[in-house]
Amino acid sequence: MLLLVAGQPSAIAQGSSLFSDSGQVIGDETGNSVALGDLDGDGDPDAFVAHLPGAPNEVWFNGEQGNPAGVFSNSGQAIDNVNSADVTLIDLNGDGDLDAFIATGDGDVRSWSNLIWLNDGDGYGQVTGQCLGDSETGALALDDLDGDGDPDAYAANIGPDRVWLNEVGEECSCVTAWLLGEPAAGLRNLTGTLDTFYALRDQVLPQTRRGRHFARVYDRHNAAVFSALLADPALRSEAGTLLQTWQPNLELLVSGQGQSATITSVQVQRLRNFLNHLGAAGNADLQQMIAFELAQLPPLSRFTGMTMAEAQHMVLETRYRYLPVMWHR
Repeated sequence: MLLLVAGQPSAIAQGSSLFSDSGQVIGDETGNSVALGDLDGDGDPDAFVAHLPGAPNEVWFNGEQGNPAGVFSNSGQAIDNVNSADVTLIDLNGDGDLDAFIATGDGDVRSWSNLIWLNDGDGYGQVTGQCLGDSETGALALDDLDGDGDPDAYAANIGPDRVWLNEVGEECSCVTAWLLGEPAAGLRNLTGTLDTFYALRDQVLPQTRRGRHFARVYDRHNAAVFSALLADPALRSEAGTLLQTWQPNLELLVSGQGQSATITSVQVQRLRNFLNHLGAAGNADLQQMIAFELAQLPPLSRFTGMTMAEAQHMVLETRYRYLPVMWHR
């Protein structure tokens, strides 16, 4: 049996509960949690190591690259990390291999959403776009909580705990990524568009306290926005048109060329119309949030003719607030 300790040298049991140092030095970053399981299907337990901020999460293969069992080698993956506090390995999407549910907590980056990493079957995979909370999670436990045969998650948070039911497998329930997959959205470059919205979230918004606040506000209301769009095809189509209208401006903003993108009256009018329709279709909390945030803004017509850089300065760095609509991985 191998005992792997996150952030410390590992030790090998000699079969009688007495341990000796294996001599391995596994990585040079500060590990916060580790989970063991056969990630690459070769029969040996591998390690998924969750790190503190400043380093990506990692997968270490057991017995690969010509090494004997019990000797680990880095898979070379740089997996998303938002102050990962805990990680559990379990088959989340029913394809027979182990995936990872990662507990996170860092309000300064990407809000507080926990992360799902789906394994492609060979120990390599990617983080999905699911939004899993707006609270800092310190520990996780997964089991079938609702009796439908798949694992659900109990997240112990700083604040009220949350239960996440596994109902849609690997489908993303976040509005933007889901909406961009809709044919009605008609966006010219799905991958590029998602990258743009991810950059807005990960690079632009974290620069200010207001931006980080907006990410948390979106997390709280994501389910309500999703429900409203799912129930109303016309509203869903309008949302896709809105994304398409603003896409070129956002691309320039996240690439540092916001001064070259001018906001048009068409963009402003479509934003105003969509917010009005979304507020009318949403639940009471969503309606109140939209009304409150709009009340903090100057008249939307003032943004017509501004550059994206000017608008960014106004809504993120002054007393005005910015109303995030549909972005988040």
